[in-house]
Amino acid sequence: MANFKKGVALVLAAATAFTFAPVSTLGTPVVAEAATSVKIPVGTTDSTTITATDAHVVSSTGTNITTTTGGAVTVGWGAADNETATIKDGNNTYVVVAENKQEVDLVAGTATVVQRTSANSATIRDEFAIAGQQSIALNPTVKAYKNNATTVGNGYTVAEAKWTSSDTNVAYFGTTDNRQAESKNAQSGDVYAPNINAGVAGDVNLTYTLTATKGTDKITVVSKTFYLSVGKNAAVGANIKSINLKDANGEDVVTPGTNNLIDFKGSTYAMNSVQTSKKNAKIVANLNESAALTYSSDDSSVATVDAEGNITAVGNGSARISVTAASTASYKASTATFTVNVSKTVTSDSISVKDANGIDLVKNSVRVPGAVIEMDPSSSTAATAIKTFQPVVKSDVNGTLSYALTKDTNGTAITAANDKLIASVDATTGLITAGSNVGTVFLQIKSTSKDVTLNNGVTTVYIPVVVDELPEDALTLSTDVINLDTTTNKTATFTVAGAAASTDVDRYTATAIARSAYENAGVVTVTESKDGTFDVRANLVGSCTIAVRAIKTKTTRATVKYITVNVTKDAAKTASTLAVKNSAIVLEAGKTAEIGATADTAITYTVADTSIATVDNATGVVTAVAAGNTYVTVTAATTDKVEGKTITVPVVVAAPAPVVVKPAKVTGVKVANVKGAKVKVSFKKVSKAAGYVVTYKIGKKSYKKTVTATSVKLSVKKGATVKVSVKAFNYKNGNVKQYGAASKAVSKKTDKK
Repeated sequence: MANFKKGVALVLAAATAFTFAPVSTLGTPVVAEAATSVKIPVGTTDSTTITATDAHVVSSTGTNITTTTGGAVTVGWGAADNETATIKDGNNTYVVVAENKQEVDLVAGTATVVQRTSANSATIRDEFAIAGQQSIALNPTVKAYKNNATTVGNGYTVAEAKWTSSDTNVAYFGTTDNRQAESKNAQSGDVYAPNINAGVAGDVNLTYTLTATKGTDKITVVSKTFYLSVGKNAAVGANIKSINLKDANGEDVVTPGTNNLIDFKGSTYAMNSVQTSKKNAKIVANLNESAALTYSSDDSSVATVDAEGNITAVGNGSARISVTAASTASYKASTATFTVNVSKTVTSDSISVKDANGIDLVKNSVRVPGAVIEMDPSSSTAATAIKTFQPVVKSDVNGTLSYALTKDTNGTAITAANDKLIASVDATTGLITAGSNVGTVFLQIKSTSKDVTLNNGVTTVYIPVVVDELPEDALTLSTDVINLDTTTNKTATFTVAGAAASTDVDRYTATAIARSAYENAGVVTVTESKDGTFDVRANLVGSCTIAVRAIKTKTTRATVKYITVNVTKDAAKTASTLAVKNSAIVLEAGKTAEIGATADTAITYTVADTSIATVDNATGVVTAVAAGNTYVTVTAATTDKVEGKTITVPVVVAAPAPVVVKPAKVTGVKVANVKGAKVKVSFKKVSKAAGYVVTYKIGKKSYKKTVTATSVKLSVKKGATVKVSVKAFNYKNGNVKQYGAASKAVSKKTDKK
């Protein structure tokens, strides 16, 4: 009974008044591998057929259990109780016991119990197990009479179906974040099948209750308890979720499976035993839980697979590749299979040609647009002259390579004497040597292989060889090193400038290449966003080189420069460079001052109290509003490369100094002789004057004297004339002098005595 083995019920151990058919959604519940007794309540003489592959009746009691042809078992119950039949399926034995005048149908892994009595309630015990992180649908069906699923009988209709969990840690309804102990549904039918979710390992009771009403009368039709075991030992489901294949370059090439699909029927992958690019692939299995993996091929003459999952194409045909994940605590052992179709021939070779720096000249037998071999005449004396060139050529089918120089891409032989002096090539190695003349010829590369079906096995590519004395382009790059990571700092931009004319199409190209065995061209993707500007995006951890090329112009040759790229898992952010010129600001109301902030990220300004001061968020200029104290917060933004930072700048606003009017004009100036070759200067006091400046002139010389009194004696030579004027002063803001108008000048000739 292979199908019955997949059913939920292991033991039905009492009379019941309803049908139960649990259905697993995420795996098949484990069934014990020992003999299992299934007790079947029986009733009328209705017959039920039990069909199971390879099943047969081993023994039976009573006359109502009979065997039919083809391994089917017909159970026809009469009035007698406790009739039994033992059914054996493979290594499992099931004992069918009839009792209590009810009947059961066993088909396709489900157990259906149909009520045949008028009892309103019953209790039954079922034992089954599920694994952690699993969910099953609980699906009981209650019938009062056979083939009548909408009524309970005797005029009663279903009022409510309800499930209850005794421990939501072990099993619960709802979601992980909102665990419910109860799930119920009011409906006219009799089926309610919510999902019960497994939590931690343990045992839990799940109780199903069905109530019915007739007018004001309400009865419990069914009250049934399930004993559910949850734990990792209940290994269910397939461990292999999907399989990816990666080609020789580590790129994903096919995903032949979906979640929980064991046999990837119809999934195929094309390989080629003579093509390097198609000869190998690696299996990457995506598992639900870590497990040991083993691999096998059903035809090693077509394809082999090693212990690490590396597939190698060998010969023509198809082979089934199998991946087996060993059993774990939570999952059964499972196997996934897919087909590889292997060919041993190819229509044409795929030739690649690079220069000594790893720059592609030909990819997949197609010349890269603009790719040429630039050389200088053998007579050139320039230190940078290129007089020989060795192409790096690879044949995907390992064909025999040969080289020649031709007049054009049609393979026309070079016959003119002057053209023969442009360059020569070694037919075996492909080494090109510049001659004495300038001009253009073509390097012809042929790959010959018996595994190529077209053109008698010959694949040909051509590359222009230009011999001239043009200088390199003055190519400049905005950077020569780019550091990225795969999380917060995934992109960068660089710019290119040179002598190529702005009207030239695609005058610059940039390509990620591997210049050594330690580099991987797939580390980044390079795209041109606009002419001369390129965007770089990190794909994976590693290093590579970006080759930047300027095309040939009338005045310069094609020129290449390089940018080194390093991609790490995550780049640590650098500290902000935020700094301020003025760490504190003191202003009078109405005045302005600049904070003078600088940083390597965007800067914003906020002021705590705008009634005292304001700040311009674009310039950082503070304007004092009214007397008081506040502060400005200067913030440098956080980016994926730089940590954020803030600086607080205190702002003190003082009330404006009182307005002080200039002193009035000094009046009443008098000059009188005084004994001893002196004169006395006196004048009237000026209100609000802090002092006076007396200016006097004797002959051609002028003198000044500052005094606070309204008189002063001046030394004057006897008989000399002195001319005097006075002006008052005060302070307009405590330290800046301001002067009133000067008095009328007064002259006096001193006595000669």
